[in-house]
Amino acid sequence: MAIATEEAQDPKPRRRAITDLYDEASQRLLVIYPSWLYVALGLAGLLAFGITGYLGWCTGVCNPLDRTTFTTEYKLFGDPYSLVLWLWALFLLVQWSIFRDKSLRLQRIVMLTVTFIAIAIVGVAYFYTHELQAYILYLIGHGHLIRAIFSALFSSPWFFTIVNFGLLALFAVNTARRWVRRAQGLHPNPRINLGKYDEGEAPEEIPPFADVISGDLVATGVLALALAALFSEQLTGLVLTPPDHLTVACLVSLPTDCAAGVTLTSLTSINIDIALLFFPIGLVVLALTAFSGGLGAAGGTTVVPPAALTVREGTQGTVAVGQAVSLTVIDTVRNALDRRLRIALLAIVLALRSVGWPLMVLASITGIAVTSEYIETYLHSDRSALASLTILGPAVLVGLISAALSVLAPALYLFRWRVAENSLKFLGIFGFVVLLTFWIFSAALAGSNLLLLKLNIVTTRTPFFPPSLATAGSFLIFLIWGTYALLGRRRAASAAAGQ
Repeated sequence: MAIATEEAQDPKPRRRAITDLYDEASQRLLVIYPSWLYVALGLAGLLAFGITGYLGWCTGVCNPLDRTTFTTEYKLFGDPYSLVLWLWALFLLVQWSIFRDKSLRLQRIVMLTVTFIAIAIVGVAYFYTHELQAYILYLIGHGHLIRAIFSALFSSPWFFTIVNFGLLALFAVNTARRWVRRAQGLHPNPRINLGKYDEGEAPEEIPPFADVISGDLVATGVLALALAALFSEQLTGLVLTPPDHLTVACLVSLPTDCAAGVTLTSLTSINIDIALLFFPIGLVVLALTAFSGGLGAAGGTTVVPPAALTVREGTQGTVAVGQAVSLTVIDTVRNALDRRLRIALLAIVLALRSVGWPLMVLASITGIAVTSEYIETYLHSDRSALASLTILGPAVLVGLISAALSVLAPALYLFRWRVAENSLKFLGIFGFVVLLTFWIFSAALAGSNLLLLKLNIVTTRTPFFPPSLATAGSFLIFLIWGTYALLGRRRAASAAAGQ
């Protein structure tokens, strides 16, 4: 009843989307999970942290590049498998919750399928190539992780060539699809209907065909220039050390030229040529649009100018026509250029979203694994202030990025910002609750650690006792908000008693 009153007073009532996880009007969660699921996830999380903290310690010499030095315990639990699986389960739960509506069944299947594929890719590398994982840990300790990953992944000119022309081909296919839809009288960029959230909204304006064509041509040039800069020899050389048998110039050139030892044809040069080809064509279409609009203002064509101008009273002949045509051309070019910028950016995003959101999913799944590694390293350290800064700090940062990508990927897939906006609020509420109660779970784990020490089951391993600075921070935030809540309740009680 209170919600209905608030909506009646709101000149623009809030509408729920079928992907919403949080209702801003009532400030309540829209996804209600069963109690047993909360209990199961909570106990599974405690078990995962317990296994990660108590097991997998390196006793003696554990050379990360020599598996023969690993103990049996380190071979079995050296990686935080249980923690990774638990966090991946939370990721899948969030994805299912966003696509829970039956009208999004197809999108849910696609998203979860891509997520399982990403889990399989990361899982194979994570669970079955221990040497690679150990080497990454070794690189983390020596501060060369990013450079090493770039060197390992981007060590062949075929990779750069396939990525460069693959993106251009994907853009071309998406452009052709947009043109076909526009020729059929449809909007070139169909969007997913979000239910009541879209009710009452005016249908999207279908842009003129000339706008779509010129905008996509200009966007092709923009994409080509961006790829020219991305795969330039200068930028690549800053972040990449090529293999001994290759040079940076060879990496960003056609593989056939590099292998034949002839004059290199760089990807940058090819992309610039593509940009110089499509930019003029797009500008010609723009010029023809302005020309037709100018003649339309003078009544020379049946084309109605974007902003129909009337000849001012008292002007005659070529003066009147000149004023009308000039103003129409100026207005047409100004409006068209404004549209071109927006269309260019939109076209690039739309073309790249088909590869962008799966990459976001893969990055989020990978980030969860990296976060788990940092957490295990922190639990096996002395958990000092320095360890909290250098180990736990990056863990929190990577974890937050992974959480953000987990909801940005569905938003990019559906191409609706509402999905990201609402889901981020949901994650914020969920994360805040975790922050307020983290010290309780930590205290439980600390108690178990103290018990194991007294029973002499473990003698030197103290992953949870004494409580860490993170536990102290959570408890401090709880005290602050608890005090604020108690004062608010006291004021409310006093106000009620005075009435």
